[in-house]
Amino acid sequence: MMRPQFLSRVVALLILTAVGNLSAQTNGPRSLAGLVLSETPALDAAPDLAAWRNLHANERLKTAAYDNEYESQGLWCAASVADVALPGGVRTTRLAFFYTPPGKHGVALPARQDTGLVQQCRLLALWYEVHDPEDPGGLAKSVSGELAASLGSAEEASRFKRTDGDWGSGYWNPYLAWERANRRVVLAVDPGSAAFDPNAQPRRPTRLLVIARASLAPRGLSFDWSGEFPKGQPSLEEAAVRLAALGPEISATMLAPGGSPESLIRWVEAAEGLPRKRKAAALVLADLIVSTAPFALRADFMTTPLGKRLIQLGAGPHTWRSQAEQMDPTGAAGEIARVAHVENPCAFDDGHNNWQDGLINFGEKLLRDFPVSRWKSYIHLTLARTYTAKLILTYPDIDLNGANRPTDPEALRRNAIAHFRAFLVEENREAPEAGIAWREAWRLLAGLPPSPIPFACTD
Repeated sequence: MMRPQFLSRVVALLILTAVGNLSAQTNGPRSLAGLVLSETPALDAAPDLAAWRNLHANERLKTAAYDNEYESQGLWCAASVADVALPGGVRTTRLAFFYTPPGKHGVALPARQDTGLVQQCRLLALWYEVHDPEDPGGLAKSVSGELAASLGSAEEASRFKRTDGDWGSGYWNPYLAWERANRRVVLAVDPGSAAFDPNAQPRRPTRLLVIARASLAPRGLSFDWSGEFPKGQPSLEEAAVRLAALGPEISATMLAPGGSPESLIRWVEAAEGLPRKRKAAALVLADLIVSTAPFALRADFMTTPLGKRLIQLGAGPHTWRSQAEQMDPTGAAGEIARVAHVENPCAFDDGHNNWQDGLINFGEKLLRDFPVSRWKSYIHLTLARTYTAKLILTYPDIDLNGANRPTDPEALRRNAIAHFRAFLVEENREAPEAGIAWREAWRLLAGLPPSPIPFACTD
């Protein structure tokens, strides 16, 4: 029986052998398809960047940056770049993309910030580019024929079924995809500027692309967050209903999916004679409903008789929530109102997309005022995201959308890491957001740019 230490050495040797065979073949293939087929098995071994660099020391290292095209690859942290000359005058650039390690249950975050952590990122995607081929269509046909001989028939996806989310891929033609259990390979021609304006400057070249991704390669963006409540937190609505205590029948109608304006009107009218703290809870729930219910989101609703009645009862842009905060500032209803407030980022905007500072100040005070709140960890998560969103603005290639550029990136990074750690306590290890939060905190600890957050407060 192999001892664990010996077994780990065998596994490491097998991975290095696979990568080593790949290294020996880099200049061997006689065609682009041959190069692709010789390299893609490395995706199964998923070597880390350190192992790859040991065997590909002459390749250029591309550090993660905010690039529309490659950022759509997901959570990559580095790319190893090689220029390969193939027979027939074909020259291709190959980028080997390495991604942050997966956050597994029970795996602690690194103890401290360390840029050397990037060496642990693992290979999950390979991207090949041939710039300005003489005959793009002919080269695509040749490469697809060779790939098909090994991978079988390709699917030709329409522009509306290209789920990888690559930047500009709707204009790629042809677009061929081979889907396998452990990886996906795409062959496409990007027309570049020719798709829009051939005379545009700077000119974007026509490219033949082959993109191979392991099935574990993350796609899209790190956080699906536009200000809505985190998926795993205790329900604010249920907490408010219990505090208001207006009876089971009317409470059930308020918690029913979709809701109705008639139920909301009855609820607010019933709350009029309640004691101060219970009334505050009722108003919090009314505000939560009127902010999200489909009927209230219709552009003309407030001009209808039911809408006008709600206005008479005080409905407005979070007016009920503001009243609840004032009526019970340190009590349970005020707590719910303030948690709802902190998860509405644009409520803190100054009109120029500068919402982060207001939310940070409000959220930090909320934690001080309610140190044992059952929403505490999710307040930490919201603050971690907000510090991260502000850190993104310190990078030079980011469109500020009117916001001010912060000048304290290291303090923002430290604060974001601290709040991510506070969220990733034991009871949240299985939370829906835990994996994403772990990976994002790991990126920050490794000195990497945060994953982009597609969020801005606009008129």
